[in-house]
Amino acid sequence: MAQSTTRSRAAALRAAREAKAARDQERRLREEKIEAALADFFEGSTGAARVRDDARIKAERIIADAEEKARLHEVQAARGVRALRGLEQTNAEIAELCGLSVAAVRALANDREIEPAPGQTTAGTGQGDASTGEHAERPGTGEVTGEGRDSEPAKPMGGSAEVSATWPTAVG
Repeated sequence: MAQSTTRSRAAALRAAREAKAARDQERRLREEKIEAALADFFEGSTGAARVRDDARIKAERIIADAEEKARLHEVQAARGVRALRGLEQTNAEIAELCGLSVAAVRALANDREIEPAPGQTTAGTGQGDASTGEHAERPGTGEVTGEGRDSEPAKPMGGSAEVSATWPTAVG
């Protein structure tokens, strides 16, 4: 009987291995599917991040180029405001004419990065120097010019990196 128990045990172990082999094969197939799905996920998310990074770099280049080009127009606008000041227009008058706030006019007029146009100076315009707090009186009018003539504080504009945040917009 010992021999029959050994045969019976061997047959039982064979049957158990066969049953287990089918289950192990199902697990392997499932694990391969999980691995493939994870590979799809990582490949897709990495690709999406790469596309976004490339687009961000291109957008930053485009914006930097646009800011540089826009700065040329800002210089022209600031020179126009300075010319209006040279024609003895007040900040309030210039603001009304240009559709800007008084602070925006002041920012354009006081932009230190803009050189006066050839033949244009700020001396003798009766404008005063807002950076030093100098105030001048417009001849014959008694009107005070410079920083003291308007109620809003001066807000000078920055360079091209700050332009989009500080560029004056029309008041509506």
